[in-house]
Amino acid sequence: MFRCALLLVALLVLAGCVGGPGPVSSTATPDTAVASPTDATMAESSSTPRASARVHYVLDVGGAALDEFRSVNVTVRSVAFRDGTGSQCHGRLYPDDVTLTPTKTPDPDRGLDCLVFETERTLDLTDHREALSLGAYTVPAVVADDTFVVVTPHNGTLENGTQVQFAPDDPGFALEPTRDGDIRRVGIAVDRYRSGYGVGPGGVSTSEPAPAAAYTVEVEGAVRDGSPVTVSVARNGDPLREHPVTVDGRTEATRSDGSVTVDVETARVFEITVPVNASAA
Repeated sequence: MFRCALLLVALLVLAGCVGGPGPVSSTATPDTAVASPTDATMAESSSTPRASARVHYVLDVGGAALDEFRSVNVTVRSVAFRDGTGSQCHGRLYPDDVTLTPTKTPDPDRGLDCLVFETERTLDLTDHREALSLGAYTVPAVVADDTFVVVTPHNGTLENGTQVQFAPDDPGFALEPTRDGDIRRVGIAVDRYRSGYGVGPGGVSTSEPAPAAAYTVEVEGAVRDGSPVTVSVARNGDPLREHPVTVDGRTEATRSDGSVTVDVETARVFEITVPVNASAA
């Protein structure tokens, strides 16, 4: 149920925005001085390669009102991974006219804070009544436990031809997954409320579709001021060549081996963004 334009963005504007349909809010935190990390922290941040973890995202579609529609259009904006600090995940996950990106906050551990795969995948939920794979992702283990999916509902058409708009000013909402081994399941539901129809979080099932695509992101180097960091990206084991990757706010094209190297300017909230074709994911 997600079209795609998946973006790997070690960033995400979703600090603490999990819940039902409605605009996501985030509280900006002013920059403050950060004490130098300990030698142990530096050693850990510069370990190469870092430990990784595999996550297979599965989407379940349901809701009591789904059968009343001939079409329900939503966009899966992103699949995001963060290090557990809610305020350290920002990004271009919402329309340009929505200013939700908070000021960068201090990053005491000087490590990867947020990794976002921006899918921008538009789906008709009525076409996906079975469990749908959103892809398998192998990512640095530090961000593998705190994950979520961002969805924006658009419109639908009832069986009688009536057009329905789902909160047209809503930038989207976050779906937090349930976890079963390396499987992360998110549910989305179409329901009828007193005020009309709506799309929001729903229940999940137990079926497991095969992953349609597998993405890998590796990060090498110490995340500290003036140090080079190399980010490598691949799809189904093949390097994504000449592909735009945003690291620490700067966008570079990957080399033939699918990697980019960027010197860290301010080791605060360390973000990575990579657009990838996830239409089949």
